[in-house]
Amino acid sequence: AMHWPYTRKTIARGMRRTPFYAAQKAAGANFTSANGWERPLYFGRPMTDSFNRQDWFVDWRDEHVALREDVGLLDLTFGRFLVAGKDAEQAMQWLCNGNMSVAVGRLVYCQMLNEQAGIEADVTVARLGEQEYLVMASAGAESQTYNWLASQLDDFNVSLVNMTSSEVTLAVMGPRSREWLQSLTPSSLANEDFAFGRFQRLDIGYLPVRAQRITYVGELGWELHVASEYAQQLWETIMATEQTPRLCGAMAVDSCRQEKGFRHWGHDMGPFDDPLAAGLGFCCDLATDFMGKQSLLAKQQLGHASRLLQLRLVDADPLLFGKEPIVRNGEIVGRLTSATYAWHLGCAMGMGYVPSEGCTSEALLGADYAVMVEGRLVPAKVSLQAFYDPSHGRMRG
Repeated sequence: AMHWPYTRKTIARGMRRTPFYAAQKAAGANFTSANGWERPLYFGRPMTDSFNRQDWFVDWRDEHVALREDVGLLDLTFGRFLVAGKDAEQAMQWLCNGNMSVAVGRLVYCQMLNEQAGIEADVTVARLGEQEYLVMASAGAESQTYNWLASQLDDFNVSLVNMTSSEVTLAVMGPRSREWLQSLTPSSLANEDFAFGRFQRLDIGYLPVRAQRITYVGELGWELHVASEYAQQLWETIMATEQTPRLCGAMAVDSCRQEKGFRHWGHDMGPFDDPLAAGLGFCCDLATDFMGKQSLLAKQQLGHASRLLQLRLVDADPLLFGKEPIVRNGEIVGRLTSATYAWHLGCAMGMGYVPSEGCTSEALLGADYAVMVEGRLVPAKVSLQAFYDPSHGRMRG
């Protein structure tokens, strides 16, 4: 059968639904599945299959614009695993490439590496207590992340519990998110009181919510984590406000995260990609001892064999869907690992690995690049940094 862009599976659907499913369906959600979860792609006109622009692209665009310029609401329920016990810090320090000896209330974005420095999991970790860490991974990577944790923790005095079904997550993202969320809670959301990379308990209406200040779309925002039994009340409280956030789906998340240069495990990185090649060296705290560190140091000494680049088409009309060949100086050197239409940039863009052995960054970026689209070469601009807000000012503001 034709593998259309954004193909939705037709079997084993409806297996896992968040408490927001019925309300989202009534609001016009077009769903896809992620590891069994029903997840809105976007809200609006029914999705039609084509390799060309469709009427529903306007709905996708409007959600992207809401996240960039106003405020959007996302159902981001994902995998979460509690690692608890006397050796919790020791275990997490060994498994994660970041510094896990942080204060309670901190969030750490990091990877879990194998002995060859390949990326087995891409996670955000919350230190809930002195002997408790909550490991969070994307819905699609839930099984992989849990299995990796379970296979690596035998030598530590800790317990591992899959908490995915116990909580749900609504994310409020966009430049107006602070103003909007502040109207629902007496706690201060100002930078000096609630900094980026932290979590706090907030009272929203009658509900206790763990609010995490972090983002996958590159804007100011909070994830609201709540026990599953409180989920519908949280939805109703949000929907009862004036100027409710625009409902947004996975399409807008994906186009925003690619503009921001955020990687996706399973597409832009995996067990055969190391953090240096993936542009995630900033996550690695080499002052700590973690699995794969020696292999990573050896790769660092030898130099990068490949690098993940961001590419944006010079022509605004062609579309990209992923896997398209990357051409450098007339030679095919790689393929796109992810691709989307970047509505803020006004063109299609993607990411992909290209050979970099013996190349300086200047030489790598100074070459002539193009992407092969429907058999023709379309010139592309490249960058090692995000095309959108590379200084991170918007999400930290």
